[in-house]
Amino acid sequence: MKKLFIVFLLLSLAGLPSFSQCTGKKDDNGFRQGEWKCYFDKGHTRLRSVRNYRDDVLHGEQQYYKKNGKLYSVAHYSEGRLCEMISVKNTGERRTIMKLKCR
Repeated sequence: MKKLFIVFLLLSLAGLPSFSQCTGKKDDNGFRQGEWKCYFDKGHTRLRSVRNYRDDVLHGEQQYYKKNGKLYSVAHYSEGRLCEMISVKNTGERRTIMKLKCR
Protein backbone atom coordinates (compact mmCIF):
# COMPACT_ATOMS: atom_id res chain seq x y z
CA MET A 1 0.00 0.00 0.00
CA LYS A 2 2.86 2.37 0.86
CA LYS A 3 4.47 1.78 -2.55
CA LEU A 4 1.16 2.49 -4.28
CA PHE A 5 0.83 5.76 -2.34
CA ILE A 6 4.36 6.82 -3.32
CA VAL A 7 3.75 6.01 -7.00
CA PHE A 8 0.47 7.95 -6.94
CA LEU A 9 2.14 10.87 -5.18
CA LEU A 10 5.00 10.95 -7.67
CA LEU A 11 2.57 11.01 -10.57
CA SER A 12 0.60 13.84 -9.01
CA LEU A 13 3.79 15.81 -8.45
CA ALA A 14 5.11 15.22 -11.94
CA GLY A 15 3.22 18.13 -13.41
CA LEU A 16 0.96 15.90 -15.46
CA PRO A 17 -2.06 17.68 -16.93
CA SER A 18 -4.94 17.89 -14.52
CA PHE A 19 -8.41 19.38 -14.53
CA SER A 20 -7.49 21.96 -11.91
CA GLN A 21 -7.45 25.67 -12.64
CA CYS A 22 -4.06 27.35 -12.11
CA THR A 23 -3.08 30.98 -11.79
CA GLY A 24 0.35 32.55 -11.93
CA LYS A 25 2.68 34.66 -14.05
CA LYS A 26 4.46 33.86 -17.30
CA ASP A 27 7.43 35.78 -18.63
CA ASP A 28 7.81 37.20 -22.15
CA ASN A 29 8.95 33.77 -23.39
CA GLY A 30 5.79 32.10 -22.03
CA PHE A 31 7.63 30.36 -19.18
CA ARG A 32 5.95 30.00 -15.80
CA GLN A 33 7.78 31.99 -13.15
CA GLY A 34 7.34 32.15 -9.37
CA GLU A 35 4.35 30.96 -7.40
CA TRP A 36 1.43 29.28 -9.14
CA LYS A 37 -1.74 28.30 -7.30
CA CYS A 38 -3.94 25.51 -8.61
CA TYR A 39 -7.52 24.97 -7.52
CA PHE A 40 -9.98 22.07 -7.55
CA ASP A 41 -12.70 24.35 -8.94
CA LYS A 42 -13.09 27.16 -11.46
CA GLY A 43 -14.24 29.52 -8.70
CA HIS A 44 -10.77 29.36 -7.11
CA THR A 45 -12.16 28.59 -3.68
CA ARG A 46 -10.52 25.22 -2.92
CA LEU A 47 -6.74 25.20 -3.18
CA ARG A 48 -5.21 22.06 -4.76
CA SER A 49 -1.52 23.01 -4.83
CA VAL A 50 1.00 25.80 -4.58
CA ARG A 51 3.85 25.29 -7.02
CA ASN A 52 6.97 27.34 -7.61
CA TYR A 53 8.63 27.63 -11.00
CA ARG A 54 11.82 29.02 -12.45
CA ASP A 55 11.86 29.19 -16.26
CA ASP A 56 8.89 26.78 -16.50
CA VAL A 57 10.61 24.16 -14.30
CA LEU A 58 9.57 23.21 -10.76
CA HIS A 59 11.95 24.80 -8.28
CA GLY A 60 11.64 25.23 -4.52
CA GLU A 61 8.84 24.13 -2.23
CA GLN A 62 5.63 22.65 -3.64
CA GLN A 63 2.56 22.13 -1.43
CA TYR A 64 -0.32 19.76 -2.17
CA TYR A 65 -3.75 19.83 -0.50
CA LYS A 66 -6.71 17.49 -0.09
CA LYS A 67 -10.17 18.62 -1.21
CA ASN A 68 -10.99 19.35 2.45
CA GLY A 69 -8.24 22.00 2.45
CA LYS A 70 -5.73 20.09 4.56
CA LEU A 71 -2.09 19.95 3.49
CA TYR A 72 -1.11 16.34 2.71
CA SER A 73 2.35 16.58 1.16
CA VAL A 74 5.26 18.90 0.54
CA ALA A 75 7.95 18.39 -2.09
CA HIS A 76 11.21 20.23 -2.63
CA TYR A 77 12.59 20.59 -6.14
CA SER A 78 15.86 21.95 -7.44
CA GLU A 79 15.80 22.92 -11.12
CA GLY A 80 13.10 20.35 -11.92
CA ARG A 81 14.65 17.53 -9.91
CA LEU A 82 12.72 16.12 -6.95
CA CYS A 83 14.95 16.40 -3.87
CA GLU A 84 12.63 15.60 -0.99
CA MET A 85 9.07 14.44 -0.43
CA ILE A 86 7.34 14.94 2.90
CA SER A 87 4.07 13.39 4.03
CA VAL A 88 1.89 15.55 6.29
CA LYS A 89 -0.48 13.82 8.71
CA ASN A 90 -3.84 15.28 9.77
CA THR A 91 -2.17 16.33 13.02
CA GLY A 92 0.30 18.47 11.06
CA GLU A 93 3.20 16.12 11.83
CA ARG A 94 5.62 15.93 8.90
CA ARG A 95 7.61 12.86 7.90
CA THR A 96 10.19 12.66 5.14
CA ILE A 97 9.35 9.71 2.90
CA MET A 98 12.02 10.29 0.25
CA LYS A 99 15.22 12.32 0.13
CA LEU A 100 17.56 12.48 -2.85
CA LYS A 101 20.82 14.29 -3.46
CA CYS A 102 20.39 17.69 -5.05
CA ARG A 103 22.59 20.67 -5.64
